[in-house]
Amino acid sequence: MKKVLASTVAVVGLTGCSTSVSRAKVATPPAVVAARNTQVQSAMDRQVRDASEVRNAVDAGEGDYEARQLRNQLAARPQNLEIRLRLGARYDALGLPELAQEHYRLAAERFPGESAAQLNLARSLHRAGRSAEAASGLEGYLSAYPEAPAEAHSWAGILRDSLNHHLTAERHHRAALDRSPDASYLHNNLGQNLALQERGEDAVREFRAALDRDPANRVARNNLAAELGVTDPQAALSLLADKNASEATAHSNLAALLIERGSFKDARRELSLALGYDPAHPAALANLKMVSDLDGRPVGVITPRAASGTVGENPWHKVGREMARVFKTSETRRPEQPAAREKKAETRKATQLNGSE
Repeated sequence: MKKVLASTVAVVGLTGCSTSVSRAKVATPPAVVAARNTQVQSAMDRQVRDASEVRNAVDAGEGDYEARQLRNQLAARPQNLEIRLRLGARYDALGLPELAQEHYRLAAERFPGESAAQLNLARSLHRAGRSAEAASGLEGYLSAYPEAPAEAHSWAGILRDSLNHHLTAERHHRAALDRSPDASYLHNNLGQNLALQERGEDAVREFRAALDRDPANRVARNNLAAELGVTDPQAALSLLADKNASEATAHSNLAALLIERGSFKDARRELSLALGYDPAHPAALANLKMVSDLDGRPVGVITPRAASGTVGENPWHKVGREMARVFKTSETRRPEQPAAREKKAETRKATQLNGSE
């Protein structure tokens, strides 16, 4: 406040003594003033909104015994990082992310060099759909503390990948591997980044490196199978081999990974093989419907006209009956859908895998 007053007085004094200073003074354009006022009002509105959300969250969490106990412990030991992080995690578990993030921020401010506080805050913001804010905050921490553990660099890469900033993400993933070159999951993360950049050979090399370090890394195995499913289906099937799974299940599982990858044409090939082994295979039928919904093409089967059980009936007729029975689908052409890469995020959770799970 003192600096503002001093500046104002200086302007008044100068304008009173010299007309040249008065003429040099340029008024702020109305549009700039309006934009500045809008920004200030927006910031004030957000502060009020955030404060209201925190108050509501506090009210909602009052009835939780564990949260109440942690709050009492924190009141007695306000500088205890572990208790504050546990309280934040409890609020996250209760579905109160605003309050959780408030505790993570306080932890990060009081312990600026602690990666746990930064990572918890970044993950919570990411889950809340605020990935850009999470990435910016975590990168600020990494700039100040470049010696941060590999996990922090890896998460910066994950966040940038989620924002489709893949080149920036790649630098973070490689920085993570520089700090922990034998971590299987870090090679897998880099492989996923390279796959998103459509650098298949490089991605395969990283997925293999992940499996060399941890043969039980199922995520890396599935990712490698998905990449090989386009160029070497037999190698992909061998990766997914399961003595308890049928041939139909193996092909359907590979199709599921290809759908997730956005390789719909190759997925249809595997589903054709799966349904050739078992026309009523539930997961294959579900995946066939899914790929049809995603690529906007018909399911690729003929609605049977022959009666059930006809001798010499085309196996695809049986598939058609199963599709009609399970999904009640018709062969009307669907509208064209967005490109495959834009659909990956939506299909990742929905794709059906069975047998080898």
